[in-house]
Amino acid sequence: MLATVGTWHFRAPAGAGIMLATVGTWHFRAPAGAGIMLGMKTMTLAGASTVFIDDRGRHRVLRMSWHPHHRIAVLSIWNGDQCTATFRLPVEQVPDFAQALSSGLVNLANTAEATAAHRDQVTESLLREPTPPSRADVVSSTVARGLDVVIRGCTRLRDRFARH
Repeated sequence: MLATVGTWHFRAPAGAGIMLATVGTWHFRAPAGAGIMLGMKTMTLAGASTVFIDDRGRHRVLRMSWHPHHRIAVLSIWNGDQCTATFRLPVEQVPDFAQALSSGLVNLANTAEATAAHRDQVTESLLREPTPPSRADVVSSTVARGLDVVIRGCTRLRDRFARH
């Protein structure tokens, strides 16, 4: 059986239980039905990727990598050394994504469970962080740093709320 999805080509020999995938000159072999991700090869430039560990265990991570030549940020979910899902976030949507994260933090700080002292700590922490880039700044390199700051801030605040 041969199937083509974009530039991916899959061939599953009858009865073999093996799927062969070809991307350009790269060839991957995986159990039939395993999906694209088993054959995915990742390449990262130093400093272009950030990893966030899930609170359910170190084997589950969210990885964010920038691909300026494609004008996207790729968010990928990893379970151990296997990529299980990806999301391509266009650079034009990064400010909206950062705003959604920031709004979530503001809502969390206003919940009934947050004590006044804890709310003050959250507010001080938010004020120390740079504001997310505006739409006009999208094309600049500050977008990458802005999203990294917001995500690090979210992670720190999540950890603080978890301790209280």
